[in-house]
Amino acid sequence: MQGLSPLYLAVDGKVVGVLGIEGPLKPGVREVIADLHALGVKHVVMFTGDSERTAERIAREAGVDEFKAELLPEDKYAYAERIKGEGSHVVMVGDGVNDSSALGLADVGLTMGGGSDIAKEVADIILTDTDLAAIVRLRRMSQGLVDRLTSSYSKVMLTNSALLVLGSTGAIASQASSLLHNGSTIAYSLSNAKAYLR
Repeated sequence: MQGLSPLYLAVDGKVVGVLGIEGPLKPGVREVIADLHALGVKHVVMFTGDSERTAERIAREAGVDEFKAELLPEDKYAYAERIKGEGSHVVMVGDGVNDSSALGLADVGLTMGGGSDIAKEVADIILTDTDLAAIVRLRRMSQGLVDRLTSSYSKVMLTNSALLVLGSTGAIASQASSLLHNGSTIAYSLSNAKAYLR
C-alpha cells in the first residue's frame, strides 16, 4: 500500500480487504516542472487532499520542490497567505472548488478549462488547454512580452528625447519632429508585431 490511496472493503462491519489505488501522474508533468524551474520559477509546491504517502510518491515522481498533503481548502489558503506575507509572489494553479479560495488570494490564479465553475470565476487566467505544458507556454509568452515592452520603452524614450532636443533647438521643424515621432511609433509597433504576422 506504500504510496497508494487505500479503499477498504467491509462485510457486516468487518474489513475483508483493501484495494490500493494508484493515482497516475499525468504525462509530461516532470518536464513541465523542470521547464518552469528553468524559466525562473523558484519553488513549486504541490497541494493535495491525498494521504501523506500518496502525496510523497507523486511529488517525487513529478519533481516538485515541496508537497503538502491532507489539505483542506482553508489550509491551502493559509499556506498561500503565509508565503505572500514573506514577500514571495504566488502563482496558484488549481481547478477544483477546494482550490478557489487560494486561487483568489494568489497574485496570479490559473485554472484549466475543465475546472469547476467557481475556480474559473475567481481565477485570473483560464487556460483552454488541459495540458500542463500550456503553463510553460504562458510563462514564455509573458516573459517575451515583458522583454518587448522593456526594449520598446527604451527605444521610444531615446527617440522622443532626441526629437525633443532637436525640435527645441530648432535643428528640425516641429512638423518634422511630429512626423518622425508618429513614424517611429508605427515602426516600433510593427517590429514588435512581426513575429505574430508570419
